Amino acid sequence: MRLVNIAILLSLMGCRSDEGIKKFNSTPQANITSHTNGDSQTEGYSVRFMGTGSDANHGTDELTATWYSGSDIICDATPLPTDGTAICEHTITIDDTEITLVVKDPENASDEAKVSLVITESEAPNAQINAPLASGVFYSDQK
Repeated sequence: MRLVNIAILLSLMGCRSDEGIKKFNSTPQANITSHTNGDSQTEGYSVRFMGTGSDANHGTDELTATWYSGSDIICDATPLPTDGTAICEHTITIDDTEITLVVKDPENASDEAKVSLVITESEAPNAQINAPLASGVFYSDQK
């Protein structure tokens, strides 16, 4: 009888182990929807970057989106709205050749989507002085 009690006690101790219970965190998904590789942008103009984020085991309101140009943050980490849309308004510079969207979940798992852009320099503005005429005589104390 005593051996039976010991065997039951040992089997119950084995059942109490948490080794069989494992929690898996899926990786979020990031996608840039507004631009594709090779899109052309002109420096000095404001551009709206758009993307999406999702995660199999977290709601979109638990995810954050951060936008980068190279290694520089251009839009800080913000929570995603319920539709999962990530938006970033940014004025393009000549160095903005690679834009990255990083989506992170509360357990620090993340995914990134990248797009390579072709940046064209904006042309210098043209100006022409029409008045006063260069052949006139003008005085500083008169209009």
